[in-house]
Amino acid sequence: MDNYITQDKFLWSRLWMHIKREIQSNKKQIRWQLALIVGVVTITEILICSTAYNNWTQRDAFYNSAFRDPAQIPILLAIIAIGLFIVAIAASMTFSPLRTKAGKINQLMSVGTNAEKFWTRVLIYGVAPAVFFLASVCVIDLIRCILVDCIMPIKAHFVIERPCLTQERVKAILFFCSFTACLSAFFVTVSAYSPKHSFLKGVCIIIALQTVGSWFIFKFGTIFIPWDFHLDLAYWVALSVVIAIATVLLVVSYIKYKETEL
Repeated sequence: MDNYITQDKFLWSRLWMHIKREIQSNKKQIRWQLALIVGVVTITEILICSTAYNNWTQRDAFYNSAFRDPAQIPILLAIIAIGLFIVAIAASMTFSPLRTKAGKINQLMSVGTNAEKFWTRVLIYGVAPAVFFLASVCVIDLIRCILVDCIMPIKAHFVIERPCLTQERVKAILFFCSFTACLSAFFVTVSAYSPKHSFLKGVCIIIALQTVGSWFIFKFGTIFIPWDFHLDLAYWVALSVVIAIATVLLVVSYIKYKETEL
């Protein structure tokens, strides 16, 4: 019992206790959010499939092949865009209870260290939605492949373009996961500093940064030309920069969370 009262030491058991309590207290809201994710993925696949396979029946010369799935690439692109959007929205809700004085008091009175309470909310709102979204995509797209193979004279391909993991594919997946983590950490930081309307504020900041970045590339884009001869080094530098930005953002948001609780 002393371990749960002591607040000067990080405990994994107490972190799990915080996660279970947060889920139980917001069970209805979380259920609706998860159902919304499943619904969005399902509707997206239905709309894309209805268009792609209709074109396949009308343009046999281009689509009628046992080795081509006309819905595969559109679904992959749509899933990437929707996944980033869902991760951003979920991460922007990380510190939504801090919008009110009652929410701040509730967080302050909760037993545990600041790190435990911080990572509880980050894991639930910054990590869990992305994992659940990926699982939903795999299950729903697997159902699509089974139905297409049974109903239509075409071999459906899974949303992942090829099942074999080549070196280039592993590098692409690693960079995309790092970029998604960086995006999630960015909206977590925005939520920590400004819990009210954090998603809209984060989008405005991204638009501003994109505008400045586009101007910089247009003005000084020639400095990137030498990297064309060192693509592998450029990849690892970009990956390291993205991971470093995500780490710094999480540290900054944790510091802000500690100050808010104090």
